[in-house]
Amino acid sequence: MGSGSTTRIVVLDTSILLHYRLLPEIDWLEAVDAKEVEIVLTRTVISELNTHKDRRASRRESTRADTVLRYLHKVWGEEMKAEIRENVWLRREPRSPVIAFADHGLNKDVPDDWIIASALELHMEYGDDVLIITNDIGQEGAASALLS
Repeated sequence: MGSGSTTRIVVLDTSILLHYRLLPEIDWLEAVDAKEVEIVLTRTVISELNTHKDRRASRRESTRADTVLRYLHKVWGEEMKAEIRENVWLRREPRSPVIAFADHGLNKDVPDDWIIASALELHMEYGDDVLIITNDIGQEGAASALLS
């Protein structure tokens, strides 16, 4: 690992949870070049996982969402934060963002913008060590512009 940041806050988009390896299978310290990683799942992400679980349009996504939600329930229990690998923490963010969406070019009707707004608030609190990880075209550009 390089000389990366001491701690990185990583906000995940729902697509990462649905289409890539399960969270504990990823070497997060290497992936984001940090000594400690705090992965944050927003209310929007949890809600989207529940929607995918209940939606039967894509059996694969429904099954995967169910798997991820079961894992989260097991890891968190009643807690808000749990260590999933050495120096890798998984935290649920219970608060909705309160920033003025329009001031940042965000739209409250777009779920991805809620995730970006949460990351922006974390960025305001923690500084440049906040990252959004997504594979959505468009969201990555918007997030990069807002968090840089």
